[in-house]
Amino acid sequence: MLMMKVSREQKEAWIREVQHYFEEERGEEIGALAAEALLDKMLALVGPAVYNHALSDVRGMLGERWAAIDDELYVMEKRQG
Repeated sequence: MLMMKVSREQKEAWIREVQHYFEEERGEEIGALAAEALLDKMLALVGPAVYNHALSDVRGMLGERWAAIDDELYVMEKRQG
């Protein structure tokens, strides 16, 4: 499985966010190792779906842009009379 690569600083920030969530929303403290394990599991579970959805969005956007460019090129075409 292809794992998402993030900087250590980014991952540490996400770990702190997980810990903060548990503290604020659940009134529980979890350590950095538990938060990292949970983060890794969540990334493995939802990461591929989010990635594929993003690719689909970009594919649609590029398709629309290509259609607009193609229309502009058609308008610019010199007509032979």
